[in-house]
Amino acid sequence: METVNENAYERMQAGARLERAREVAAKANAAALAAEKARDAAEAEVEALELALNPKRRCTDKAAVEEEESAVAIDDWDLADHRRESTRAMNRRAVELIEMPARQPREPRTGQHGYLHHTRHGLTGLVARSRSL
Repeated sequence: METVNENAYERMQAGARLERAREVAAKANAAALAAEKARDAAEAEVEALELALNPKRRCTDKAAVEEEESAVAIDDWDLADHRRESTRAMNRRAVELIEMPARQPREPRTGQHGYLHHTRHGLTGLVARSRSL
């Protein structure tokens, strides 16, 4: 009889510990949720302040401005404009491209999505579509 009472007592204690652990976990989750909401609010406030302090400005980069101007009035170009543009294009094209490694061919698909059974691309799909047309 004593072992049954001891087991029941241990089960009650384990149940009480489980309930306390669940309560602590619930409080921790609530605190974490509140902290996350506070962080999101602070980030939104920082973004609003940054936007107010640094409004979007017009691009002052010389190259970007020249590209905009050159694209707008091509008909009005003189010889100097054409030479400048051709030099820019030649310099851009003279840059060597990076050698890309050769790709290994993929293994052919088999099964439901293979060359035979695929519903649109496979041989069976082609035959089925041609009969329905």
